[in-house]
Amino acid sequence: NFGLTLGTTRLDLRAHVTAIPFVIEAGLTRRFSLGINIPYVFTRNSAFFDVNPKRREGNVGFNPALAVPAAAAVNATMFTQFNTAAATLQASLDACANPPASATPQCIGLNAQRGNAQSLIANSTAFAGGVNQIYSTSPFVPIRNTDAQLAIEARVAAFRALYAQFGVNSIAAGTTGPFAAQNTLTLRDAQTVLTDPRFGVQADPLRTSDRSHVGDIDVGGKFLLLDTFGNTTAARMEPHGLNFRASVGGVVRLPTGQAESPNNFIDIGGGQGQTDLEGRLFADVLVGSRFWQSFILRYNNQLGDDQFMRLGEALHGELGRAVRRVRDTATERRPEPVDAAGVDDMPFATGQQHRHERSRAQVHASPTDVESRLPFGAFIEHEAASATNAGVVEQQVDVVGLVIRRY
Repeated sequence: NFGLTLGTTRLDLRAHVTAIPFVIEAGLTRRFSLGINIPYVFTRNSAFFDVNPKRREGNVGFNPALAVPAAAAVNATMFTQFNTAAATLQASLDACANPPASATPQCIGLNAQRGNAQSLIANSTAFAGGVNQIYSTSPFVPIRNTDAQLAIEARVAAFRALYAQFGVNSIAAGTTGPFAAQNTLTLRDAQTVLTDPRFGVQADPLRTSDRSHVGDIDVGGKFLLLDTFGNTTAARMEPHGLNFRASVGGVVRLPTGQAESPNNFIDIGGGQGQTDLEGRLFADVLVGSRFWQSFILRYNNQLGDDQFMRLGEALHGELGRAVRRVRDTATERRPEPVDAAGVDDMPFATGQQHRHERSRAQVHASPTDVESRLPFGAFIEHEAASATNAGVVEQQVDVVGLVIRRY
């Protein structure tokens, strides 16, 4: 008994996501505003993929008989010799089954071993048929000088010796076994396994993946419920005492982003590609002019849609075939902490564009003071380190805000 393996692989990934939201908000009245958030997302997953770095980890490799005629000829010759040996011995058993031939000295000896001879024919035929099927059709066969290949060659030698005991020498001494694979899989070979339709995976190669595309676009509005700051610039810029402000908003997230491809196991999409309905509550609490805490509560309802994905058993299904499924609707409720300094009544200008791949990094909202000068094309960057062994080791969020305010 022996196990068969293609060897070991190593895949190191470093993911980087940059989202640039172009935000436009127009105040139709003092209390009501409409806005649109158009993110442009850049994703990059840098990959280092290595296969059998020591070049001796695996014991099976590509079957040379599928590409080299000489290798296929060796296998065919061995199969023919086994069939000839079995047929020759069976003919002798048939000839010695009845008198007067059964009374000859040669047949007397053969009939005494008739059970062993018939067992030899059955076992050798099954062995040759199985080996021929594997070495003529399988994409992978044992590598030369490995335990698996040596075990097969030992069986060939044993069958040759057993047939010789019955005077059958059809299996030539030069027939040591089927033509073995010559080398372990290389990086190029592994990529071929992933991409070549003959191996049944039909996926993209494992290599650095870059994407850039418009993300999921948000279209929504906001209504100011309560504002104790007053309507004068002096009261807002130099507040005193305890002040509150609360607004409600609604957003429709359009499925304009690119979802991850089912054929690329390491790419990062630029959005969910799914329609969302989201409700928001914004609240600010200000004590004097030195303490301010903001709260954002979001309620998200994802609408159902179609999604292409892979189903299978190996590696949680990543290598299965691509099929289409229907994503069910789902809701999400979550509070969102916001660290800010100043009075911000343009929450669209601080809209976050996050992406988390297995990590749980927290990126806080950017402080925005629309009462102060806000240059067009302001660039704000966040980086957050992800958890240990997480799929994303770096996250970057870039924000560009354009605010149109009606006074």
